[in-house]
Amino acid sequence: MEYRRKQRFILPTSVAVGLVAAVVSTSAVAAELREIPREKTFVSMGNDRGSPVFLDPGIANPYRGGVNSIRWTIMLSTEPLFYYNNLTNEVIPWIAESLETSDDFSVYTVKLREGVTWSDGEPFTSADVKFTYDMLIENGKGDGDLRFAGNVARTVASVEAPDPLTVRINLNRPNPRYPFVDLYAYFGNGLIWVPKHIWENVDDKLAFTNYDEDKGWPVTTGAWHLKRYTENQIFLDRRDDWWGAATGFRALPDVERIVSIPFGNNDRAVKMITGGEVDMSPNVSDVLFMKKMVQENDHITSFSGDESPYGATGWWTMSLYPNNKLDKWADQRVRRALNYAIDQQQISDFAFEGANPVNLTPFPDFGSLADIREVALAKARAYDFGRQDLAKVDELMTAAGYAKNGDGFWAKDGVELKSTIHGIPLTRAFGPFVARQLQDAGFNIEFVANTDSRTLMRKGEAEMAIFGHRGAVSDPLAGFELYLCRNQDAPLILDRWCNEEYDAIVTQMADVPPGDPRMLELGAQAIDIYYREAVEVPLMEHVQRFPMLTTNWTNWPSVDNPYILPGMAFISGTYAYQIHNLKSAQ
Repeated sequence: MEYRRKQRFILPTSVAVGLVAAVVSTSAVAAELREIPREKTFVSMGNDRGSPVFLDPGIANPYRGGVNSIRWTIMLSTEPLFYYNNLTNEVIPWIAESLETSDDFSVYTVKLREGVTWSDGEPFTSADVKFTYDMLIENGKGDGDLRFAGNVARTVASVEAPDPLTVRINLNRPNPRYPFVDLYAYFGNGLIWVPKHIWENVDDKLAFTNYDEDKGWPVTTGAWHLKRYTENQIFLDRRDDWWGAATGFRALPDVERIVSIPFGNNDRAVKMITGGEVDMSPNVSDVLFMKKMVQENDHITSFSGDESPYGATGWWTMSLYPNNKLDKWADQRVRRALNYAIDQQQISDFAFEGANPVNLTPFPDFGSLADIREVALAKARAYDFGRQDLAKVDELMTAAGYAKNGDGFWAKDGVELKSTIHGIPLTRAFGPFVARQLQDAGFNIEFVANTDSRTLMRKGEAEMAIFGHRGAVSDPLAGFELYLCRNQDAPLILDRWCNEEYDAIVTQMADVPPGDPRMLELGAQAIDIYYREAVEVPLMEHVQRFPMLTTNWTNWPSVDNPYILPGMAFISGTYAYQIHNLKSAQ
């Protein structure tokens, strides 16, 4: 692959931003945007539900659900109290300095860092944190339509601000894991703090776009400020008055401008990153593309360099989810038949050259979860998960009252069992193959991943879906809680399963501190129900394959330098921490 550096690096649609004499030209976008050299500009591609454009231009409200592009807008300009690095099990203080808890884990006290300011110059204080909590608690007890609001209202009784740098969080019940819920930023976790002096004047928090160029909104504390947000480009410029540099907390980041453009598809991403037009693209789902890029281009790398798996094992271990609320999937025998129809290793070999390990559990292959994974895998084997057996499919479906019709598909009382699996762009690499295996077993099922799929999945209207888990990282409880009845109708809880026996066990687990042997005992009981009921079809680990260009930037996260898990897909904002740590190659 030929490397072509001096080229237009943002392909035009309705707006053009090009590379002219190694300078980012913005004349066609906005005259007030200053010119910044390419070597000081970090260019990335955001995958907004597979769309060729960003679908929600001008919406920078971090608490409005369903806005995928906040990952490349607001979350690059906000800052958490603490970052969490799952690779090293390290908590990284940011706009907070310390955290203490009461002996019974019911009260948490946060000390904020002195000198933090909002982008409009106002000080960031405990009043802002308290306001954010109060907003979410009120909403969670009412409409519950703000992100995180329902869980915050269930978890937090009240928040106090005894002085400008102290926040006291009083929980409804003791919770030794609470910081991993709201206070630490990682994957999809961590609250986003909003400025009280702006948001207290907003009546409809959900409708608030939080974006106004003339007013300088969004007002955030981060080192980069959102300057322009269209369907084709997103600009964030470094704040040279950022509080971190002013107080000596950290030097100004080398990255002076962040430009995000739509991903489009794998072909576009490969072309642009090998041509030097983009510094980082989203997950490349085609492992052959990724392997070829990193092995044939010295200026492109991955988390594991040019060696398999050409990326990093992620949090998002994947399953095929039947919607358990639907009558067609209500019979446990039918769900078990789905499991016998699938050959996970064949799927991995076909789509990923075997580079994505099979995972028969809802827990990612992290060292912190090794004990519960061992228990879960033993249960999976006991219930015969992970073994394709078409004779067992026939046996179970026949027992459930089905027979194959003239087209060779299962039907009952003259009604064919027909369904559609919905996915997202990165599951296109193997979703059709999953559907083909099901078809070979007699299920009339197809796979689609279009711009409507995520919306249907989010609303619980998808009959089946391929998606990842968003649960356990450092402790198994979060993985078990995904299946609680209270989450049956939550966004992107795709199995929509409820079992009172399971709920009772997991409720007990919440009172057991991390590391206590009782966690494994209760976990074994809960996971036994999960396999007994055949809630879903576990598939494989998710490997995050983000190609990274080394021409302009060095100090990328890697196996040898695991300061954070690389990736732009996380709503937590850890992508900003990665960009903070990049060093100019010039």
